[in-house]
Amino acid sequence: SIGAGGGAARRVIVGPGGLSAVGGGSGIVVGASLADQYGLLIKTDLTTGSAVTLTSAQSVEAALSNPFALPGGTRFELRGVFEMEAAYDGSHAFVGLTACWTRRL
Repeated sequence: SIGAGGGAARRVIVGPGGLSAVGGGSGIVVGASLADQYGLLIKTDLTTGSAVTLTSAQSVEAALSNPFALPGGTRFELRGVFEMEAAYDGSHAFVGLTACWTRRL
């Protein structure tokens, strides 16, 4: 369980759910609908698991002002899939605050 609020049970349904950096990579937990839509997989003994790259608005803005630049992104390891309400499952993902601060997301 990752808390409760608004009458909706918030729980990680697949994966360990940890967001802290392990082996140099930070974790991300995404909604069940997002995971289904993009075919994301949790790392197991049989699969390598999915990586998710997030790009900040600042990075996109900088790339738009320079035609030779590509927006930078921060790579996260999928650590869990949560189930809350349909509106959240298809549009939300959670990362640790440390990853946001150090990578300026």
